[in-house]
Amino acid sequence: DNYYRICSVNENANAKKIQTDSKNNLQQQQFEIKNEGIQILFKSYKGSFLFQQTFLLVFTVRYILFNLILVLLFEHPLVQIILIVILNLGMLGFLFYKRPFKLIILLVQQITFELLLLVVNFSYMIRACLDANGQEKINVRDNISELIITINILYPFLPIIFLGFR
Repeated sequence: DNYYRICSVNENANAKKIQTDSKNNLQQQQFEIKNEGIQILFKSYKGSFLFQQTFLLVFTVRYILFNLILVLLFEHPLVQIILIVILNLGMLGFLFYKRPFKLIILLVQQITFELLLLVVNFSYMIRACLDANGQEKINVRDNISELIITINILYPFLPIIFLGFR
């Protein structure tokens, strides 16, 4: 089933590549009608590059890796958070480099979420470094905790704010 979806996304990419005349435009419309049930996999993504249209796959793989890191490295919090920050930076790099969304507001929304996650992840990395070095620094820990709590309060409201811009 996933193979079919990936092939459909690839087929859509090929249809978009050759969309220069009206015959090819008709081919694009036929493809969209034929695959109406799975348009979520390709409708919001731009371009003719399969790599841009596989954002959903990249996003899913990233969360699978995130969960594997949490489960397999639970005894090594510093290694965990370093790998999670690398995943976060990789996703940000993907978003900035490939810009996979048609609408700029969707790209800005995803980048905003990733940046907030990066701030939280860096905060946890600071805490993990303090723990690894055996340093208490209560003031630093309190400030980091307040930052994380503030972001957790703000985070659920961001989709509503971005929905207003659409």
